[in-house]
Amino acid sequence: MHLGPGCEMLGSGTYALLSRQFGGPGMCRGDIQSVVDTLNHMSVGSCVVTDIVPYTRP
Repeated sequence: MHLGPGCEMLGSGTYALLSRQFGGPGMCRGDIQSVVDTLNHMSVGSCVVTDIVPYTRP
């Protein structure tokens, strides 16, 4: 998936994307996901899913 601007902090080692969907068809374009600091267990913001990219084997 591609995320909108402001999500650059993901992958820095301490921040993770947290999905809180229960049931349903899965993530869609425009869904808002929480960003969590994994060291302090605090929400530090949110990211918007801008595009879903199907997996293709290399």
